[in-house]
Amino acid sequence: MKKRSILVEAGDAVKRGQPIGLVGNSGNTTEPHLHIHAEKDGKGVPIRFDGKFLVRNSLVW
Repeated sequence: MKKRSILVEAGDAVKRGQPIGLVGNSGNTTEPHLHIHAEKDGKGVPIRFDGKFLVRNSLVW
């Protein structure tokens, strides 16, 4: 995440389409990217983009 761009705090409920911050580039990478994980009640849940489930280490676009 881009420094000082995060718009939510831990424990906040977010809605579909709600911005949570900006993607940045901080580290040894060639382009901005985001690592994402979702959980509910302490267990990981699948994430879908454009109706497709994400697969570990896959590229969405």
